[in-house]
Amino acid sequence: MQSKAQAPALFLEHGEVLTLDDAKGVRIGARTGMVWVTQEGRFQDDIVSPGDAIVVTNAGRTIVQALRPAWITIAPRPEAANDPHGIHEAQDERTGPNCVEKVRLRAHLRGL
Repeated sequence: MQSKAQAPALFLEHGEVLTLDDAKGVRIGARTGMVWVTQEGRFQDDIVSPGDAIVVTNAGRTIVQALRPAWITIAPRPEAANDPHGIHEAQDERTGPNCVEKVRLRAHLRGL
């Protein structure tokens, strides 16, 4: 039997903001609602709708704001089974298996 673990879900009220620091490689998905995502050093912003997801491509600060009440997921970048760097990268706090927990600890929720 195979079980598929799902990324933890987080609820954001309309206008609520989630700030992620150094989240390069983290996947942000929307289960419900709609969020706006902007990344430090990237000129194009993203709108994430239900069923959609983006991967943070830049280091630095990433801001996620709910345009509608939203359930979002935050997950580390999936690693390929044949990625020889995966074992070594697990030591890095931004790409290791505890990435979601560490990003979550650095995340700050605040209403606008």
